[in-house]
Amino acid sequence: LGASTVTHLLSTWSDWNTYSVVHRYLGGMPNVDDADLNRADAIAKVTAIPNVVISVAAAVVFVVWLWRARVNSEVFCQADHRRSHGWVLASWFVPGPNLWYPKQIVDDVWLASDPKTPVYTDDLRRFRTPSLTSVWWIAWVGALAFDVVVRRFLMWMEVLRWLPAGTAS
Repeated sequence: LGASTVTHLLSTWSDWNTYSVVHRYLGGMPNVDDADLNRADAIAKVTAIPNVVISVAAAVVFVVWLWRARVNSEVFCQADHRRSHGWVLASWFVPGPNLWYPKQIVDDVWLASDPKTPVYTDDLRRFRTPSLTSVWWIAWVGALAFDVVVRRFLMWMEVLRWLPAGTAS
């Protein structure tokens, strides 16, 4: 996850670099030519490929870890979890539930693994949700929202700015 964070930061820097070069090029700034565009494109390729590979690897490792943690947590506490084993994987991909099922799964694993939780408790929802998992989930969903909505919207608005009048429709 740390390597994924680093590659995401490098890709973000590369995106801003590309944006800056293209913006200066389209704005007719001096000392910006095709070589600068090609260099920005090359940097984008060099940062994008490791970002994708490491992000996929991190996702696979995280889901495998979560699956194993879920199985182990059932040994520590006999309470039923809110979601079945299948949701440990599916919860990340099913639209709608992917906005809250993974957090519920992590919360249940955390609570069932907590030494303060009685082994024979009947319902994990009676216990207070850990603050750390809430912070993690807000950061995760916030990052996705920022990436999908805000960044793409800003890029779309920038493209419209450079189109000749009347061609945006």
